[in-house]
Amino acid sequence: MVYALLCTGLFACSAFFAARATASVGPSRATLARILIATFVLGGWTLAAGCHLPSAAIGWLLLSGLVGMGLGDIAFFAGIPLVGGRLMTLLGQCLTAPIALGVELVWLGVWPDPSRAACVALILVGVALSLTAEPASADRPTPTRRRFWLGVTYGVIDALGTALGAVLTRRALACLPAGAPFDGGTTAWYRMVGGALVTIAVYRPVLVRWCALPRERGTFRAVRRRYRATVANALCGSVLGMAAMQAALTHVEAGVVLGVVATAPLGTMLLLWRFDGLRLSRRTVLGGCLAVAGVVALQWAGG
Repeated sequence: MVYALLCTGLFACSAFFAARATASVGPSRATLARILIATFVLGGWTLAAGCHLPSAAIGWLLLSGLVGMGLGDIAFFAGIPLVGGRLMTLLGQCLTAPIALGVELVWLGVWPDPSRAACVALILVGVALSLTAEPASADRPTPTRRRFWLGVTYGVIDALGTALGAVLTRRALACLPAGAPFDGGTTAWYRMVGGALVTIAVYRPVLVRWCALPRERGTFRAVRRRYRATVANALCGSVLGMAAMQAALTHVEAGVVLGVVATAPLGTMLLLWRFDGLRLSRRTVLGGCLAVAGVVALQWAGG
């Protein structure tokens, strides 16, 4: 449970820095730089840890990254221009945990006790209440019926990919021999490699254009200032956050972990309130309180 909460806080910070990274260097550069930074940092982490995994576990982790970080992330970003980031976030956070619980039950025969399932449901109700509380904004386009349902489909694919990725990680961890050493950064690196392969293949034209551009003008200090939010985004989410999630999945069902992680957008909203003056409605605060109550109850229930 501690690792799940740590992952949630890191993902909240990652989303906070992601908005700044996108505004500073553009969405394409921010996305590609995040993937490359995380892959190299986690690669160094893996070499330093020296934790060797069975080939079966590596295969499942690579597939987990392909499905979760590759398919899921691509669907998420494809849906944002259609229905807006808020609705995509709502669909992803509120559908991922139930899908993961269902997949674990059907495939792995794992199901949390009713009390923990009820806590996860309370968390998701609170998250949904908070994310639907704010008024319409420029982030929310007004699509045609066809574009709306296409965006919703992308949201479902995003949730499905993320849920399957987490369950596949659980399957990979089951391949480790009893008492074998475990390192969250190592498992996160194999997932990152799988996701990076898909992401770079999809964004290859963008990457080629980026590499073909003349060297950025300005001093090293100026370039570093432009990309520091991107570095923070990568370190908080794709490196430390993902490593914490791998550690959480060794102890707790994927559906329960994803239920706790679903509160990450609430943490991001608190950061925006603190540093950017975001106004929080009473409904947002009420939803946040419900979600926090669900997390506390989950801890009491042995989550």
